[in-house]
Amino acid sequence: MTNLGGKSQPVFSTAFRSRLNPEHRVFTSLLMTEYFDPKMRSRIETLLAPRNSFNKASATPDRLGMRLAL
Repeated sequence: MTNLGGKSQPVFSTAFRSRLNPEHRVFTSLLMTEYFDPKMRSRIETLLAPRNSFNKASATPDRLGMRLAL
């Protein structure tokens, strides 16, 4: 990893709640590949590129309790 300081973290995590069902949450973690040297960054991105966490039905805005802004 690059030297970005003692408190730097390459992962940010949060949870998103549905407006219709606030007890339903999606926990997410974002890996910041910018924290790694170019060789490791490329390896990470190659390994993660084919992954898909949601199928098409579960990723629709209506299903998540969100409205689309027109």
